[in-house]
Amino acid sequence: MKHVLGLLAATAWAVPLTAQVDYRNLDDDRPLRIEDAYAIERFAFELILPAFAAFEQGGGGRYGFVPELSFGLLPGATAGLKLPVVGIGGEPADQFGLAGVRAFFLVNLSTETPTLPGMALRLDVTGPLGGELAGAGGSASIKALATRSFGRQRVHLNASWGFATQETPSAFEPTAPWWAGAAVDHTLVRSSTLLLAGISAIGGDRVTSTRWEAAVGFRRQFTPTLVLDGGVAGRITGPGENLAFTLGLSHAFAITHLMPGGAR
Repeated sequence: MKHVLGLLAATAWAVPLTAQVDYRNLDDDRPLRIEDAYAIERFAFELILPAFAAFEQGGGGRYGFVPELSFGLLPGATAGLKLPVVGIGGEPADQFGLAGVRAFFLVNLSTETPTLPGMALRLDVTGPLGGELAGAGGSASIKALATRSFGRQRVHLNASWGFATQETPSAFEPTAPWWAGAAVDHTLVRSSTLLLAGISAIGGDRVTSTRWEAAVGFRRQFTPTLVLDGGVAGRITGPGENLAFTLGLSHAFAITHLMPGGAR
């Protein structure tokens, strides 16, 4: 847990960012699996504190929280770290603990033009930090993202390929051989709210069939730097949990000493 506390302590030296429309910035799993194709601002930090619960048919399931810290490393590029803390209920016994570490790097390849969507690539790498829930071995995946605007609506397409998988899967979200998804969002400008709906297909191996799931969610901005998000996903067909919920807060900030010309 000292890693989680370290992330929280970093905000002690933080200064707020100027007003922005952070509620439109879709992160993966915040609140849907699908994300948009844009990085956070250069030199900006985003601290995300989400909780989730997923339930299986007949009882049992998972719950936990996934602290995440992202940094605008370069113009159009974001680097980040996740530390999922997961609990598993049901037989043979309850378990709770750190379920690995995840690092990612997203680079925006292009912004929208009158004829083309915004596009990005994202690389995710996981490692077995923690105990049994972290699994064994590492994994990696690469994802292609596209975002296209139509007035107050945007359409997002994601496709991911897992080119390395863990020997024993993590209890959080094992890297799938492939997955693809589409989502649409609608902006309620006056209330700084984003409504979303999406559908995903998560590929299995030679034994496990493809999982299809649908999800809806929202993002609501309370202050220029604080956003609440929530969502619910349900299994349509295939293996896995029947229903999953997520609720989280994200806080955008900057650290003066890291800014160009900042205090020394």
